[in-house]
Amino acid sequence: MAQASTLAAIQEQRIVDLRDRLQRLTKSQRASLARSLGDTPARVNRPRRRPAVDEPLPLSFAQERLWFLDQVEPGSTAYVIPGAVELRGRLDVGAMEQALSESVRRHEPLRTTFASVDGRPVQVIAEAWPVSLPARDLGAGYTPEQLANILQEVARRGFDLEKGPLFQSVLYRLGT
Repeated sequence: MAQASTLAAIQEQRIVDLRDRLQRLTKSQRASLARSLGDTPARVNRPRRRPAVDEPLPLSFAQERLWFLDQVEPGSTAYVIPGAVELRGRLDVGAMEQALSESVRRHEPLRTTFASVDGRPVQVIAEAWPVSLPARDLGAGYTPEQLANILQEVARRGFDLEKGPLFQSVLYRLGT
């Protein structure tokens, strides 16, 4: 329960932070954002043509918004969505790494980064890689507040949209 309320508080703070960032944009930055977003409802419903294999892959509308926010504030955490799952019992870390690696293999968005081609952002989809799950042992005496602090610190880290990966997995061991 404490983890869920902590994550909800983090998400609420992110919304407030994003609102504050948008209010601090200069007039020209706001104009650029408005041009980039355009008439969103009409644009969302318009189908896109799949580019040829040798063509750069354009960003989706959601990716364009993410890319634009990163241009305004590099390393922004506006789109970072922290999550935690508590598992009890013995965990086969190798099997967990295999499952994460298979997810990366199956889902291109987990392997996608952004590059600039002729001044326009495009998607770059990397080959799949084996996921390594770093472990951090917190010991048996952790408190919910300590765990909340760790999750908040992780949530404050941005991602490099050009280098990737755009997700992070960490195993926190809470007991012996």
